[in-house]
Amino acid sequence: MRDAAMGGYFELETRSGDGLPHPGAVWFQSGRAALLALLQVCAPARVWAPHYLCSSVTDTIRQSGASLVPYHIDAALHIAEDIRLEDGDLLLVVNYFGVRDAYVRSLMSKFDARKLVVDCTQSLFSPPFDCLATIYSPRKFVGVPDGGALVSSLAVPLPETQDDGSYERLLPLIKRLAFSPEAGFAENRCAQQKLEGQAPMRMSSLTRHLLAGLDYPSIAAARARNFAQLHAFFAEDNALELDAGEITAPMCYPFLAPCSGFSEFLIRQRIFVPRYWPEVDALPGCEVERYLVDHIVPLPCDQRYGEAEMRRLAQAWKDFRQSEGEPGSFAARTG
Repeated sequence: MRDAAMGGYFELETRSGDGLPHPGAVWFQSGRAALLALLQVCAPARVWAPHYLCSSVTDTIRQSGASLVPYHIDAALHIAEDIRLEDGDLLLVVNYFGVRDAYVRSLMSKFDARKLVVDCTQSLFSPPFDCLATIYSPRKFVGVPDGGALVSSLAVPLPETQDDGSYERLLPLIKRLAFSPEAGFAENRCAQQKLEGQAPMRMSSLTRHLLAGLDYPSIAAARARNFAQLHAFFAEDNALELDAGEITAPMCYPFLAPCSGFSEFLIRQRIFVPRYWPEVDALPGCEVERYLVDHIVPLPCDQRYGEAEMRRLAQAWKDFRQSEGEPGSFAARTG
């Protein structure tokens, strides 16, 4: 453009291109905004959603004007109820931790796929499912401040308004790079809270540039490699059954520990693992979901790490069991 600015100081250097994942997706400022935009277009009367879910998602469903119908899951992360969808219903299914691709695919024939929305915010590398919509959240996989993608059979228009808050949400990511994870922790939590309850907006130019410059095949390969190594270490002790051959490049290695306290043990060693989703503790009748909240330890297996870090996690589990007086057979498997 003739009037485009030239010269002066350099902007943040990013690779040029349009290499966003999932070609054809509509990009919003967050996964929640993508869900809200979808619900505003299809206007369901009711949305079935699991109890074991972030409250920001259920808040988004209510914000859309739909009635929320919660359902239970079992310890295998499968639907535990006989759900019968009626006219005006949608079913939200979560691909938990990016390890339930095969199970989610099986639901496409069990239910009317036109009524299914798959939450892949924990499964960026899973292909879109053959259903009403699949939703992604790249910031759970790569170092970007925001962004959410919607792949849908519906024509969901992009909003006219574009998000302009990315540069503020980028600061905690820069602080972690420059200093430590602790340095930007509070600011990162605050930045993500600001995304809650927002009306849908187009993803920012900053986030688009950052996402377009990433090497997704290498990222996926590193995650798959690390996951496989953790599975070799932890499979015997993991109460959650996982078929490594069915898993693409997950968000983490979900270790359903046979005892409590391992998360706290890791955090004391500066291995930071989240607790998904503590708000479930306040819900009545959710004993299985509360058990998952308390016992699933999401071990990091992302592209920042390699074999040495995976062995560090294995050694931490060995040390924890020994500190609890339960060395078990794990020492023989990890050396």
